[in-house]
Amino acid sequence: MPTSPAEAQEETIGLLSRTATYGADAVEIAETHAAMVFLAGDLAYKLKKAIRYSYLDYSTPALRRAACAAEFAVNRPLAPDLYLGTVPVTRAPGGELRLGGDGEAVDWLVAMRRFDQSVQFDRMAERDALPLELMRPLADRIAEVHGAAAIRS
Repeated sequence: MPTSPAEAQEETIGLLSRTATYGADAVEIAETHAAMVFLAGDLAYKLKKAIRYSYLDYSTPALRRAACAAEFAVNRPLAPDLYLGTVPVTRAPGGELRLGGDGEAVDWLVAMRRFDQSVQFDRMAERDALPLELMRPLADRIAEVHGAAAIRS
């Protein structure tokens, strides 16, 4: 029996780490302090880690579901070809976990279309490939989105 939210999520991480889950040849995993992204075939699935910090709380499946839905709502309008939706990890009647499907949702993911990692800004910066003519319009668009965002207290 798991004793912490992170231990409870280990079974989900195991499912998402297996190639058979996606019918893919390989699964790559990218990790941040708050999420794990599973890259398989043409798709990417982001799992919020079962953690709690002073500035975020993903410690329960319900909180992770809400965080995934919020991420999708914010990012889909800005990248509609990239953000596909939210997907549950479910427990089948036999007890095994599945990506999507019927059964009790035990965790939630943001589903995205995979993209060429070489176009990430950190990698472009390493190659000295971030021209001002690209950055200025991007900065203007980011400022526009932030200026139109609802103020939360």
